Amino acid sequence: MATPTRRNRAVIIKRKIEATPLSPLAPPTSQLMSRRTQIRKLAKTDNRAALKLVPTLPDVNEQIQALAWVGRYAEPKRILSILNSAVDMATEYATSEDDAYPAALALAWPLRAFHETGNPKSVPRVRDLALEMFPKINPCSSRTECHTVLLNAAIGAGLPTADPVIDSLIANCTGDDHWRIVRAFADTALMVNGFNKARAKEIAAAIADNEKREVTLARLQSSESIKARKFFW
Repeated sequence: MATPTRRNRAVIIKRKIEATPLSPLAPPTSQLMSRRTQIRKLAKTDNRAALKLVPTLPDVNEQIQALAWVGRYAEPKRILSILNSAVDMATEYATSEDDAYPAALALAWPLRAFHETGNPKSVPRVRDLALEMFPKINPCSSRTECHTVLLNAAIGAGLPTADPVIDSLIANCTGDDHWRIVRAFADTALMVNGFNKARAKEIAAAIADNEKREVTLARLQSSESIKARKFFW
């Protein structure tokens, strides 16, 4: 039997999702609870119902993140299938659309879910897939955002896993003193400072704004650090 292509797998996944019966326990969407919040809640209590609702989200980045939530709390035998479907969706979108930003940004969620569900072998694959997309994303502030969100997800698996993201951030996002980029570099340096002070200083040294760079280096010198963000709660 021929191996299905990524496009065919995406179609199969979509059909499986649509064929999943919706539990009568699934609460209706109300003005006080968005569909995205509803899926997050159901992921923990009625996982199959949550999966059924994923295609109703309007944007691809929301669908990818939602699939990651469902995969994060799915029964063990379903985890890899669901998380891989999120990665396939991101890949399909990035290769068929001019703007890869939504899918590339959202890949941080399945990456983190692979880590938290005890599937570390899948983490480098998702990380590298995202890194292939990042250099094509413009403007630089959006490209920087993709790097920093991915770094927050990857650093939970240890600094060696996050190192390629740092290398790509420095290679593809330096030289711009836009406040969003400066803040992203400063926050990244402070986060990495809890793991490796020399690596944190390397990131801070790449800040284009002279004043902000010196302030950040001083904060690093005082051993200040911040924690990575949470992706699931």
